[in-house]
Order: sequence, then structure tokens, then C-alpha cells
Amino acid sequence: MKVLTICQPWAHLIIHGYTVHMTARFTQKDVENRTWPSGYRGRLLIHAGKSQKYMNDAVFDFPELDLSSLRWGAIIGSVDMYDCVPVDSPIVKGNEWASGPWCHLYRNPIAWANPLPCKGSLGFWQAPEGWEQWNVTRVTA
Repeated sequence: MKVLTICQPWAHLIIHGYTVHMTARFTQKDVENRTWPSGYRGRLLIHAGKSQKYMNDAVFDFPELDLSSLRWGAIIGSVDMYDCVPVDSPIVKGNEWASGPWCHLYRNPIAWANPLPCKGSLGFWQAPEGWEQWNVTRVTA
């Protein structure tokens, strides 16, 4: 199974989404921006990286996000990666999450009730041995 490490809070927003309380609008991050295209399609595990370099921005951009709910250095769930398009594609035009240059498109997130602690890596990487048995309890995002 392929895994992709994504910095927080983006990994959390892909798996759990975010409700803007003042408007009660729920938004799910369905685009992951990368510098590289991918031909991969299928289920993908999402690993929340350990880096906290974006957390100052997160406090400003998502003031109502409960930062204590973020997990670090663990596989937190999975998504279906169903396409990869350049940022100028009509498919992502107007999508608030699309900034490219390549947009990996996700749907059907599943949050893991018990994230699997492990070290991340760059690009796609292989899930640790035994990952399937780690988390039999999953909750829908």
C-alpha cells in the first residue's frame, strides 16, 4: 500500500475536514499540491509528518481548528487518489485548495481511530509491514 507524508495541518484537513463555525460551512481538503505529477490511482494512506513549520500559518488561517486534535508522525487515515491534473485544469478551477503546480485529487477519506506511529518519507513510500492489522477500528471522516 502506498503512503504519502503530508505536513500538518493539511493532513488533518484531508482526512477530517474543517468546519468554519462562524458560517457553519464544512470544507474537506480534496486537493494536495505537489511539484510532481503522478500516474498513481487508488487507495492511498495519509501520513501526518512531524514538521511544524506551517503551524503559525494554521493558527492564522484556521483559527477554530483544535490544534490539540492533530496527530504527528503517524498514518492517520486513507483516501482514494482518483486523478492528478495541472493547476490550470478546468477540473480544479475555483477549488480553494488548488495552487499546484500539480494537483493530486482525493475523495472518500477514512479516518483511523488509532493512528499508526511511523517515520515518513518524501514522495510515495510503502506502508510498514503489518499496517493492515494495526487499525481494524476506523471511523468515517
